[in-house]
Amino acid sequence: MRSLWMAAAMAGVLAACSQGGANSAGGGSEETLATKIVEHDGVLELGDDTLKQVVDAQVQAIGSERPNLTPAQAEQLGTAIRANIEAALPDLKKEMSGHLVETFEPKELEVFLAFISAEEHEAVKQKIMMVTQQSLASADQMTMKAVEKAIADAKLPPPVDPNQPAVPGVVRPNNPQQ
Repeated sequence: MRSLWMAAAMAGVLAACSQGGANSAGGGSEETLATKIVEHDGVLELGDDTLKQVVDAQVQAIGSERPNLTPAQAEQLGTAIRANIEAALPDLKKEMSGHLVETFEPKELEVFLAFISAEEHEAVKQKIMMVTQQSLASADQMTMKAVEKAIADAKLPPPVDPNQPAVPGVVRPNNPQQ
């Protein structure tokens, strides 16, 4: 549910960026504007910290699937994954630029670039993220209330506890909580 709201929130952020009344960001071709946006991390943050988090998460996922993975193998995998990602980054950036050109009008690209190039960009971005998080929490609460009301209105029975024995007094085998 949260990812659904995150997608909606991000669409709102991008729409707000494209509707602003900022001055032109220097013009240029759509491809040039899109490339500048990508290079300013306007689509995805692709800095060292982000890449490290991505690599660490991938190594952790591999490790959970392969519990016999040694620390040396994990380190080797991390190094190889990072090298593969870095080799693929130019193509990813080109693809992201293409998505921008397909999605935004030239004037919108100029406004978007002006926003992410502005000195105040980071402060505004932090505030947008704060408002987004607060809005996500509000949207989650509203959705949960709507679901609870729909369940109550439908007079559905309460959910079944999977840890509760099917027959009272009978202990389920292999249930660590009993």
